Amino acid sequence: MVLRGNRLSKVKIVCYADDTLIMAHGYDFRVAATLATEGVTQIVGKILSLGLEVALYKSKSLCFHGPGKDNWSGVVVHIAALTSAIADSINARGRLYL
Repeated sequence: MVLRGNRLSKVKIVCYADDTLIMAHGYDFRVAATLATEGVTQIVGKILSLGLEVALYKSKSLCFHGPGKDNWSGVVVHIAALTSAIADSINARGRLYL
């Protein structure tokens, strides 16, 4: 299956097997988190409309930033009824992302 349709300009999607990565870019953490929330809402809706399930409880949020820009405390991404705080790192398939 292919995810097609209109998407937000600063939100990119990467799909691999049964995993979906949604990347949002903003000039600060709050803008990026807002875009990520909008992107997740849009993509989850599309996936559900295809008759597929989404394991929202497995969702993680991670922030990539330049040097000295690590003040994302209190920034969250809303995933349906869940709130995902920004993690310090994430482990996926044996790879550690920081």
